[in-house]
Amino acid sequence: MHTSEATGMEDRAASLKAARLRRARRLRRGIAGGAVALFIATWLLITVTLASGHDPVLSRKTSTIAADTTTTTTTAAATTSAKSATTTAATTTAATTTAATTTTPSSVSTSQS
Repeated sequence: MHTSEATGMEDRAASLKAARLRRARRLRRGIAGGAVALFIATWLLITVTLASGHDPVLSRKTSTIAADTTTTTTTAAATTSAKSATTTAATTTAATTTAATTTTPSSVSTSQS
C-alpha cells in the first residue's frame, strides 16, 4: 500500500465518520424538536379548551351536585323519620312505664316440691 492510498482511506473513514455524526445529530435534533412541539401542542389544546369554557370536570361536577342533593334530601327525610320514630318509641315507653306502676301487683305463686 502506498501512502497515498492509506491517506485516501483515512480521508474516506474520516468523511464517513463525519457523515455518521451529522446524521445522528440531525436525528437527535428532530426527535427533540418533535417532542417539544408535541408538548406545546398538547398544552395549547388544554388551554384553549379550558379558556373556551368547555371544562369536562366542571360539567361532570354539576351532575354530581344533583346526585348529592338527592342524597341529602333522602338522608334528611330518613333522619326526620328516625327522629319521629324515636319520639314515638319514647312516648310509648313512658306510657307503658306509667301504666305498669299504676296497676296493682299480682300475686305470683311458685311451686316448690
